[in-house]
Amino acid sequence: MIVFSDPVSIIINNTCNLTCSNCGSNNQYNYRGVYNWLDYAEHFREWQKKIDFVEINIVGGEPFLHTDLATWAIELKKLWPNALVSVDTNGTLLGLEKNVHVARTLLENDIKLMVFWHTAHDIN
Repeated sequence: MIVFSDPVSIIINNTCNLTCSNCGSNNQYNYRGVYNWLDYAEHFREWQKKIDFVEINIVGGEPFLHTDLATWAIELKKLWPNALVSVDTNGTLLGLEKNVHVARTLLENDIKLMVFWHTAHDIN
């Protein structure tokens, strides 16, 4: 088993409510797409047999725009229960009722929220 000690980012969507000029996911170019857990689950199950991740960051786009964010996060946490699993968010959608529920579900499953605040300078 390989222990991978560097953080690993898993992109679950390329949709975002912002178009920040410094975006690391190229969302400033309006790339779009949402990835279905079931389409990729077997790949991650195979990885789990070979690699022990220490830290997994779930990223997008904006992960809270993904309608199945909780499934992605919980299933990844099940595969790597000892890993620090986090969802990286711009934080702008956390106040929506549906996202309050999702955030609570994530936290109850030992999944961290990493909120990266933006200023007007960052956003186009």
